[in-house]
Amino acid sequence: KSLRQKIKAIVLTVFESKGLEFDDVLLYDFFTESKANEEWRAVINYIEAHPKLIKNSEEMRTPRPLRKFDESEHKALNAELKFLYTAITRARCNLWIYDSESERRAPVFCYFQKRDLVTVLSVSNSGQANANDTRVKDLFFTKASSPEEWKQQGDRFRERKNWDMAIFCYNEAGMDELVIE
Repeated sequence: KSLRQKIKAIVLTVFESKGLEFDDVLLYDFFTESKANEEWRAVINYIEAHPKLIKNSEEMRTPRPLRKFDESEHKALNAELKFLYTAITRARCNLWIYDSESERRAPVFCYFQKRDLVTVLSVSNSGQANANDTRVKDLFFTKASSPEEWKQQGDRFRERKNWDMAIFCYNEAGMDELVIE
Protein backbone atom coordinates (compact mmCIF):
# COMPACT_ATOMS: atom_id res chain seq x y z
CA LYS A 1 0.00 0.00 0.00
CA SER A 2 2.80 2.45 0.82
CA LEU A 3 4.38 1.99 -2.62
CA ARG A 4 0.97 2.51 -4.24
CA GLN A 5 0.51 5.79 -2.36
CA LYS A 6 4.02 7.02 -3.19
CA ILE A 7 3.82 6.47 -6.92
CA LYS A 8 0.05 6.96 -7.43
CA ALA A 9 -0.25 3.76 -9.41
CA ILE A 10 -2.07 0.48 -9.30
CA VAL A 11 0.29 -2.09 -7.79
CA LEU A 12 -0.73 -5.72 -8.21
CA THR A 13 0.85 -9.12 -8.05
CA VAL A 14 0.87 -11.11 -11.29
CA PHE A 15 -1.87 -13.31 -9.85
CA GLU A 16 -4.03 -10.28 -8.94
CA SER A 17 -3.62 -8.88 -12.46
CA LYS A 18 -5.05 -11.94 -14.23
CA GLY A 19 -7.86 -10.94 -16.58
CA LEU A 20 -6.96 -7.24 -16.50
CA GLU A 21 -5.19 -5.03 -19.05
CA PHE A 22 -3.42 -1.71 -18.68
CA ASP A 23 -1.81 0.72 -21.12
CA ASP A 24 1.46 0.66 -19.19
CA VAL A 25 2.78 -2.19 -17.06
CA LEU A 26 5.96 -2.26 -14.98
CA LEU A 27 7.18 -5.76 -14.23
CA TYR A 28 9.40 -5.18 -11.21
CA ASP A 29 12.03 -7.68 -9.99
CA PHE A 30 10.20 -10.65 -11.48
CA PHE A 31 13.38 -12.69 -11.99
CA THR A 32 14.93 -11.62 -8.69
CA GLU A 33 11.88 -12.93 -6.83
CA SER A 34 11.37 -15.97 -9.06
CA LYS A 35 11.28 -19.43 -7.51
CA ALA A 36 13.20 -20.67 -10.55
CA ASN A 37 16.84 -19.73 -10.34
CA GLU A 38 19.32 -21.71 -12.42
CA GLU A 39 16.41 -23.04 -14.46
CA TRP A 40 16.08 -19.74 -16.35
CA ARG A 41 19.28 -20.73 -18.18
CA ALA A 42 17.13 -23.18 -20.15
CA VAL A 43 16.16 -20.16 -22.26
CA ILE A 44 19.77 -20.06 -23.51
CA ASN A 45 19.48 -23.74 -24.48
CA TYR A 46 16.43 -22.75 -26.52
CA ILE A 47 18.27 -19.89 -28.25
CA GLU A 48 21.16 -22.18 -29.15
CA ALA A 49 18.81 -24.88 -30.45
CA HIS A 50 16.85 -22.42 -32.64
CA PRO A 51 19.36 -20.04 -34.28
CA LYS A 52 16.85 -19.04 -37.00
CA LEU A 53 14.84 -17.19 -34.35
CA ILE A 54 17.67 -14.71 -33.82
CA LYS A 55 16.98 -11.35 -35.44
CA ASN A 56 19.49 -9.21 -33.61
CA SER A 57 22.96 -10.59 -34.30
CA GLU A 58 24.60 -7.78 -32.33
CA GLU A 59 27.38 -9.23 -30.21
CA MET A 60 26.40 -9.56 -26.57
CA ARG A 61 27.47 -11.66 -23.65
CA THR A 62 25.36 -14.80 -23.57
CA PRO A 63 24.90 -16.49 -20.20
CA ARG A 64 25.97 -20.12 -20.00
CA PRO A 65 23.19 -22.62 -20.79
CA LEU A 66 21.68 -25.14 -18.44
CA ARG A 67 23.49 -28.49 -18.66
CA LYS A 68 20.35 -30.48 -19.30
CA PHE A 69 16.72 -29.41 -19.29
CA ASP A 70 14.18 -31.92 -18.10
CA GLU A 71 10.57 -30.73 -17.89
CA SER A 72 9.79 -33.04 -14.99
CA GLU A 73 12.75 -31.72 -12.98
CA HIS A 74 12.08 -28.06 -13.76
CA LYS A 75 8.50 -27.60 -12.61
CA ALA A 76 9.32 -24.26 -11.00
CA LEU A 77 10.40 -22.91 -14.39
CA ASN A 78 7.18 -24.14 -16.02
CA ALA A 79 5.13 -22.29 -13.40
CA GLU A 80 7.27 -19.16 -13.65
CA LEU A 81 6.95 -19.11 -17.46
CA LYS A 82 3.16 -19.12 -17.05
CA PHE A 83 3.41 -16.20 -14.61
CA LEU A 84 5.73 -14.36 -17.01
CA TYR A 85 3.25 -14.87 -19.87
CA THR A 86 0.43 -13.53 -17.69
CA ALA A 87 2.49 -10.49 -16.68
CA ILE A 88 3.61 -9.66 -20.20
CA THR A 89 0.12 -9.93 -21.67
CA ARG A 90 -1.36 -7.41 -19.21
CA ALA A 91 0.19 -4.51 -21.21
CA ARG A 92 -1.76 -2.95 -24.07
CA CYS A 93 0.91 -0.38 -25.04
CA ASN A 94 4.12 -0.44 -22.99
CA LEU A 95 5.70 -3.16 -20.93
CA TRP A 96 8.55 -1.98 -18.74
CA ILE A 97 10.75 -4.65 -17.21
CA TYR A 98 13.09 -3.72 -14.39
CA ASP A 99 15.05 -6.33 -12.53
CA SER A 100 17.83 -5.56 -10.05
CA GLU A 101 19.50 -8.98 -10.17
CA SER A 102 21.51 -8.99 -13.41
CA GLU A 103 22.53 -12.65 -13.28
CA ARG A 104 19.01 -13.92 -12.66
CA ARG A 105 17.49 -11.78 -15.43
CA ALA A 106 20.29 -12.39 -17.98
CA PRO A 107 18.93 -15.45 -19.83
CA VAL A 108 15.51 -13.98 -20.57
CA PHE A 109 16.85 -10.48 -21.24
CA CYS A 110 19.34 -12.03 -23.68
CA TYR A 111 16.50 -13.90 -25.38
CA PHE A 112 14.40 -10.73 -25.70
CA GLN A 113 17.36 -8.80 -27.12
CA LYS A 114 18.41 -11.51 -29.58
CA ARG A 115 14.83 -11.79 -30.85
CA ASP A 116 14.78 -7.97 -31.16
CA LEU A 117 11.68 -7.83 -28.98
CA VAL A 118 12.80 -5.00 -26.70
CA THR A 119 14.36 -1.59 -26.62
CA VAL A 120 16.97 -1.53 -23.88
CA LEU A 121 17.31 1.67 -21.88
CA SER A 122 20.25 2.05 -19.57
CA VAL A 123 20.20 3.97 -16.36
CA SER A 124 23.22 5.87 -15.13
CA ASN A 125 24.79 5.33 -11.73
CA SER A 126 22.74 8.27 -10.49
CA GLY A 127 19.57 6.35 -11.32
CA GLN A 128 18.60 8.59 -14.24
CA ALA A 129 17.82 7.53 -17.78
CA ASN A 130 19.53 9.64 -20.43
CA ALA A 131 16.86 12.30 -21.06
CA ASN A 132 18.54 13.35 -24.33
CA ASP A 133 18.04 9.86 -25.76
CA THR A 134 15.04 10.18 -28.11
CA ARG A 135 14.04 6.59 -27.28
CA VAL A 136 13.58 7.66 -23.67
CA LYS A 137 11.39 10.63 -24.65
CA ASP A 138 9.32 8.52 -27.05
CA LEU A 139 8.84 5.59 -24.71
CA PHE A 140 7.96 7.09 -21.36
CA PHE A 141 4.40 7.03 -20.15
CA THR A 142 2.36 9.29 -22.38
CA LYS A 143 -0.06 10.85 -19.88
CA ALA A 144 -1.47 10.70 -16.41
CA SER A 145 -4.79 8.91 -15.97
CA SER A 146 -7.86 11.12 -15.92
CA PRO A 147 -10.40 10.98 -13.07
CA GLU A 148 -12.78 9.15 -15.44
CA GLU A 149 -10.12 6.51 -16.20
CA TRP A 150 -9.48 6.05 -12.46
CA LYS A 151 -13.24 5.65 -11.90
CA GLN A 152 -13.56 3.08 -14.71
CA GLN A 153 -10.67 1.07 -13.29
CA GLY A 154 -12.24 1.34 -9.82
CA ASP A 155 -15.49 -0.05 -11.26
CA ARG A 156 -13.56 -3.01 -12.74
CA PHE A 157 -11.93 -3.74 -9.39
CA ARG A 158 -15.29 -3.40 -7.61
CA GLU A 159 -16.83 -5.94 -10.02
CA ARG A 160 -14.00 -8.33 -9.14
CA LYS A 161 -14.53 -7.62 -5.42
CA ASN A 162 -11.02 -6.24 -5.05
CA TRP A 163 -12.14 -3.62 -2.55
CA ASP A 164 -8.71 -2.18 -1.64
CA MET A 165 -7.85 -1.44 -5.26
CA ALA A 166 -11.36 -0.12 -6.00
CA ILE A 167 -11.10 2.31 -3.06
CA PHE A 168 -7.62 3.39 -4.17
CA CYS A 169 -8.89 4.10 -7.71
CA TYR A 170 -11.98 5.98 -6.51
CA ASN A 171 -9.78 8.10 -4.22
CA GLU A 172 -7.51 8.92 -7.18
CA ALA A 173 -10.61 9.87 -9.19
CA GLY A 174 -11.62 12.26 -6.39
CA MET A 175 -14.84 10.30 -5.82
CA ASP A 176 -14.89 10.05 -2.07
CA GLU A 177 -18.65 9.37 -2.10
CA LEU A 178 -18.05 6.02 -3.84
CA VAL A 179 -15.44 5.10 -1.24
CA ILE A 180 -17.94 5.68 1.58
CA GLU A 181 -20.54 3.40 -0.10
